[in-house]
Amino acid sequence: MENSLAQSEAYRKGLFYVQNEASMLAVNILDPRPDATMLDLCCGVGGKTTFMAELMGDKGRIDAYDIHNHKINLLKSNYTQLGLSIINGQPQDILALEPSPSTDGVLLDAPCAGLGVLNRRSDARWRKTPQDLADLEGLQTQMLEKAGQFVKSGGRLVYSTCTITKTENEDQVRGYIARHPEFSLDGFRDEISFFPLDSHDAHRAGSGMLTVLPGKYGTDGMFYARLRRTD
Repeated sequence: MENSLAQSEAYRKGLFYVQNEASMLAVNILDPRPDATMLDLCCGVGGKTTFMAELMGDKGRIDAYDIHNHKINLLKSNYTQLGLSIINGQPQDILALEPSPSTDGVLLDAPCAGLGVLNRRSDARWRKTPQDLADLEGLQTQMLEKAGQFVKSGGRLVYSTCTITKTENEDQVRGYIARHPEFSLDGFRDEISFFPLDSHDAHRAGSGMLTVLPGKYGTDGMFYARLRRTD
């Protein structure tokens, strides 16, 4: 008898992949289209990356980066199992990448305090220190600066985290826009119209930034911002 979905024949055949709906929303918000060029700058094991490729009909190109080699190996295993061919995974520190403003869409799912997923990482509440948070905020600022350098005119940048602090989320985005007036917030309510947001959160999504609190909709906690380059 099968004990988990991961042991099922359908999973082994690559007929589905399991991830939290809040994580998937980041890709819906980016709204990747077939034949586009996309970047996933902190791809991890590739849950969002593979969903991106599926929404693109496996047509176009996705360059996916993570600093950890073992995560890139898992990404490659996952996209092979799912039968996807447009993902190019590379173990790389994104801060060392040469910028090229030629990409249709960039996803930066940034390292964060993880306060939106404490239900699955309960020990984190005892390990995080104020200095850890300050270090993360500095890294997020650097990564956001780098991410914007890849977006072409008219392209989109989605910044997402699995935390709920203003300093890691709204403050990062507003600070970036203040430094880069060629970017502006881009509402995304239509792209996630299937998700049952209340009126307050729907308005927030329409303005270009949204925090989903953990458990409010039966999902993890996440933050999303979508920016469009307009120069």
